[in-house]
Amino acid sequence: MCTEKNRINSFFLYAIILTFFLFLFFKPVGITLAATPTPSSPTVSDSPDPQVGGSSVTFTSNYQPGLSGENVKLYICKDSSCTNCMITKTNAPSNPTFASSSTNSVNVGDANTLAEDNVWGYISMQDTSDSGAEDANWTWDFGSSAYGTYYIKWYANVTGTPTAACVGITLTTMASNDASTWTTITTATLSGIYGTGTYYTNVYLDSITGTYRYIRARIYSNTTCQVQYAYLSVDSVKRSVETATNCWCSSSFVTGNPSCSYTLPSCCSGITVGANSYWATSCAWQAIPNISACGGIIGSYSFTCKKNDGCS
Repeated sequence: MCTEKNRINSFFLYAIILTFFLFLFFKPVGITLAATPTPSSPTVSDSPDPQVGGSSVTFTSNYQPGLSGENVKLYICKDSSCTNCMITKTNAPSNPTFASSSTNSVNVGDANTLAEDNVWGYISMQDTSDSGAEDANWTWDFGSSAYGTYYIKWYANVTGTPTAACVGITLTTMASNDASTWTTITTATLSGIYGTGTYYTNVYLDSITGTYRYIRARIYSNTTCQVQYAYLSVDSVKRSVETATNCWCSSSFVTGNPSCSYTLPSCCSGITVGANSYWATSCAWQAIPNISACGGIIGSYSFTCKKNDGCS
């Protein structure tokens, strides 16, 4: 009897021990999932830039040799007022310095220093002769013509006191499709009598919309005045191109009945069709015979347009 009882007790003891080890080695294991990392937002930058994709900039210096020290040079500045400047011959080999011996010099290369980063490239001009005009410009080539909006951010100032009593500087930004015929974007002048202070412009962000390929910034000193230090500074040149899309705009055009109203889109100007606004670059109107309560004809315009959210 005692032996049987011991067997029962031993059985329960072994069962408890077995259960303990089974729990120890086969207990449920909690799994912690790593948090899925949230991707960072894409970097948004002004695009396209002429400084990206191999577009080139040409610097041309055309001037009449005058007195000693008369020259046109190309620099790179870290600010628009040209107080922290670097001569490009040392710091930007792709844009060498043009001095008085470099009449009609041309340089083509990447305009890496002219990205919209507040690092300013600038033309420095000295005109110490009343009889000789100084003329220099930069021309940016986008490589192909395109309809879009073109931008140039620039600044200019004049300092110093030469022997002449006046200063006459003209600054012009221009756009062209063929590098021959130029459309003026902005013209500014720095003129007056020396000794009355420093002459300067605001920082301009000029823009023009149309079909172009080239943007030019020009600084010119006339033949009647002198300038000791004149600077044309440029921070960036870029364009924003919208793809042209074929759209249709239907409008009724009724003749012979003054009680009937009609509407027609104005070619090559702002066009509103319902809630959608278009800008037409080419138009063609086609008359379609129509029998209506008013009589007359119905016409429709087909035109090439641009629209922010596409054409519908």
